[in-house]
Amino acid sequence: MAAANFSYKKVAFCVTAALISCVLNVFFLEKLISAEKNSSNLITASGFLLIAIDGLIFTSKFFTVKPIVPLRHNALLVFIFFLSNLGNNLAFKYHIPMTLHMIFKSGSLMSSLLLGALLLKRKYTITKYVSVVTITIGIILCTYASSEQAPSETAAVTNIKYKEFIIGLSLLLFTLFASSYMGVLQERLAARFGKHPRESLFYNVRVFYLVAKH
Repeated sequence: MAAANFSYKKVAFCVTAALISCVLNVFFLEKLISAEKNSSNLITASGFLLIAIDGLIFTSKFFTVKPIVPLRHNALLVFIFFLSNLGNNLAFKYHIPMTLHMIFKSGSLMSSLLLGALLLKRKYTITKYVSVVTITIGIILCTYASSEQAPSETAAVTNIKYKEFIIGLSLLLFTLFASSYMGVLQERLAARFGKHPRESLFYNVRVFYLVAKH
C-alpha cells in the first residue's frame, strides 16, 4: 500500500510540475515574442544549449558512455526536428497569435492518429476518432477566430496580413505532421533498441544545435 501511495504521489507531482512548467513557459515566451518577434531562434537555441549541457554531464558523462542507439539512426530524427523547430519559429513572423500557436502544438492528436493508422497500421476505436474530430473542430474554430479582421485595419492591410497568416498557418500544419512523424520514428527505434529518452534527447538536441549553429 505504501508503494502504491508513493507511486500516486510521484505521478501527481510529475503532472503538476509539467502543467506549471508549461504555463510558465507559454507566459514568458509570449512576453518575449511580443517584445521582439525575432527572438524565437535565440530562445530555442538557448533552451537546446541547456539541454545539451545537462546531457553532456549526466547522460553521456562527457562522452565516456557509449550510446545504445547508433547515431546514424538519429540522423532523420535530427533533420525533421530541425525543420519542425524552424517552421515553428518562422510562424511567429506571419501574424500567428501565441494562443493559436499553442493550440496547434496541442492538436497533434489528429496528425498522430492519421500517421499511426497509415504507417503503423493501428486500429482505433470510434470513441478516439470522435474525440480527435471534436478537438480538430475546436482548432478550426480558433483558427477562424484568429483570422478575423481588426476594426481599425483597411482592406489592403487586411489582405496582406491574411496572405501572411495563411503562410504561417501552413507552417504550423507542416510542423504538426512533422512532429507526429518524429513520434512514429521514435516508436520504431524504441521497438528495436528499447526506450532511452534521455539519451535520445541529448544526442538529437546536440546534433541539431551543432547543425543550426553552423
